[in-house]
Amino acid sequence: MHLQTGLSEDDNRLIAAFHAKRKLFDDYIRVRALGLFTCPGCGYPTLHRRGDFSICEVCFWEDDGEDDETTSVVADALTAFGGVSGPNGQLTLTQNRLNIGRQLEENAAATHGVPDLEPASVLKTLDVFKTKREKIEEKLSPDAQITDPAWQELKNLREDLKRALAVSTHFPYDPSTTPKLF
Repeated sequence: MHLQTGLSEDDNRLIAAFHAKRKLFDDYIRVRALGLFTCPGCGYPTLHRRGDFSICEVCFWEDDGEDDETTSVVADALTAFGGVSGPNGQLTLTQNRLNIGRQLEENAAATHGVPDLEPASVLKTLDVFKTKREKIEEKLSPDAQITDPAWQELKNLREDLKRALAVSTHFPYDPSTTPKLF
């Protein structure tokens, strides 16, 4: 278990859920040689490479290569040097994991559901939203202003993706086919 000192019991539960989810997706993509990597910020398989500053579609973590092995080093540097920040600003990897974990749980609870942990379903959802995002981005000119309606459409799509990563616990939900985290 990945218990971290200084975190509440609920925070440690969210971190443990993150690690279980990430392992589930890492195993799935490794066995199938899908050429994807899980985001260190949310655990979903959204990256094609690690450490190339790609931005995750789900949690918007900019992948600078930070991960479990280096997260305390980065957090310590942020604390020691105050104003120092990386591509994710002052947000630490742990804070991002807690934030997205809470968001996903809240979205799932709003629909009386649970976060989707079925890898094939999640990959399909990510693919559908990637196609939608690309269509919206085609509408944006290089000099588009933030007031352009396509930017709002893109923002709404990002929130819709987080909601789509929840599955209803009403039929046809079958708990025997959904992986347990704990």
